[in-house]
Amino acid sequence: MAPSRNKIARIERAKQASLFKAAKNHEIEHEAEKETMFPKLKKEVFYLKKEVEELKENLELANKKLQDAEIEIQHIKSEKCVILAEKNHEKEQLLSSFREKEKEGTYLQSRADQLQKRVDTLVEESPSRGKCLKQYNLIRTNETKKDRYERIIKMISSFVGPLNVDAFLYDFLKMADEDEDLKFTLKLSPWNSFFTVVKHQLSDGFLKDFKQFTKQHLHIDIFASRHQIEEVKKTFATSKYYTFERQNVMKPSRSGKQIMAETALVKANDVHELLSKRLEMLSRHERLRFDDGTKDNIVIGVGGDKGSDTTKLVIVLENVDIPNDPHAVLLLGLYTGNDSHSLLKQNFASVFDQLNQLHSVRYFDGSNNVEKAVVMKPLGDCKFVSAMYGHAGQNSKTPCYVCNLAWSTHGSDTASLENFDFEFSGEIRTLSDLKKTGVPLLDVDPLNAGPPGVHTILGICQYYCIDWLIAMAINFDTGSSSPANLKQLKKDLKKLVLETEETTNLVDSLESSLERINDAVTTIQKNCKTTKPKQKNSSHCTSSFCIVGSSKKSSFRDSSIFQCTSCKAAVHDVCAFYITKSSDF
Repeated sequence: MAPSRNKIARIERAKQASLFKAAKNHEIEHEAEKETMFPKLKKEVFYLKKEVEELKENLELANKKLQDAEIEIQHIKSEKCVILAEKNHEKEQLLSSFREKEKEGTYLQSRADQLQKRVDTLVEESPSRGKCLKQYNLIRTNETKKDRYERIIKMISSFVGPLNVDAFLYDFLKMADEDEDLKFTLKLSPWNSFFTVVKHQLSDGFLKDFKQFTKQHLHIDIFASRHQIEEVKKTFATSKYYTFERQNVMKPSRSGKQIMAETALVKANDVHELLSKRLEMLSRHERLRFDDGTKDNIVIGVGGDKGSDTTKLVIVLENVDIPNDPHAVLLLGLYTGNDSHSLLKQNFASVFDQLNQLHSVRYFDGSNNVEKAVVMKPLGDCKFVSAMYGHAGQNSKTPCYVCNLAWSTHGSDTASLENFDFEFSGEIRTLSDLKKTGVPLLDVDPLNAGPPGVHTILGICQYYCIDWLIAMAINFDTGSSSPANLKQLKKDLKKLVLETEETTNLVDSLESSLERINDAVTTIQKNCKTTKPKQKNSSHCTSSFCIVGSSKKSSFRDSSIFQCTSCKAAVHDVCAFYITKSSDF
């Protein structure tokens, strides 16, 4: 059944009323919301206005910055144009300079090519020829040295001219000799000149003529000036320190005969001054040493030895680092003869007197004059030390100069290494004991003498080992039955050497005599065959037939002439048939 119109109308009105009420409520809510939102909107508007104002200010600031930027851009563009203009100008200048440099480079290259050609030519002409030459001290062959010389001479010739090479070489050597930076020299030093003059006994006249001769022919003077030589002679003159005397002594000749010969006796006349000068020299060169052994003393060894036929007396200084330093050895004297007590006393008595009085020495140490005590030690082999003390020697009953132990040195009871009691020693000798039996030359107790260790060791080794081994080796090598004792072999050899020399001299004399006899016979035979007499000349003697004047043989050139004491006639030795000169034959 369909609803009625009234019901439908009521429903419609009810809907409209509901809608109206909803609209009214919405309006009321809207008004309420509007009243609530308005302050918020007002506040937002306020903030928006403020933000708009800040944006305007920022916009104005940005516009201002934009204007400044546009101005800066214009300024930069202007500077850019200026820089571009400068760069273009510089580029043009560089291009212009590059063109000039290119032209200059072309010229220099051309010049360099010319110079290179010249260098190549000079290299070929140079001594090295452009190669790395070996150092001259490494050259071993004369061919290489000669090649090097020829290159240098060729270069000098091109440098000074072929005609001036000799003159240049003389000047070059002279300048090189005078150059202090070079060790090269053509002249002997003053010392070497002095040594040569003394060694070869050159007179002042010879030296003057020789210097003039060398200057004339060699353009150099190899000796120092005579004034410099004289200064060296004065500096090193020993006459103020040594006394020189002549002695006539018997000495063996080459043939073994004893002949009277003139020899030199040299002895110090001022031992203190000699020692002082040597100490000063050692101190100046920092060679003087003081240690636990020497303490603050000057320790000297006094001794010597006989070498060949000469006996020497020396001082040996202990105050040095090197024991065998030649600067620590000081000569006190020398003579020709044995090192016996009698000859030492005879020749060196004054020297030993000075040594016995040498208790201290004064010398200049570089800053002050100092005085040191002298400690003396006798040195040498057993024979020399015994001679200084006046001891009987090693062939006596008591061979030791330090103690009085007796043992046999010869015969069946001879002491040897096998039977000698080395643990037992005799009573020590004193200087007083030695003075009772002899005359000691040195006032030093024997206990202070240096032991001849080297002589002793070498003597034992030589006597007991080496001599026997050498003699045995000689017997093995030669198959000889000679005694196996080198001492006896040496005696035999010495005897054979003398016999050989005498036989050789005899043969030489006989051969010379035979030659002179044959020449004389030949000359006499030729003279007998000649009928025409020969005229006498200045070489003829007063004999009836002068062999020397009639002969052309060289064997008669050294013929001597003797004069007869009764008739005063002068005759050649060969003309008197005196053929052999030596009286031994």
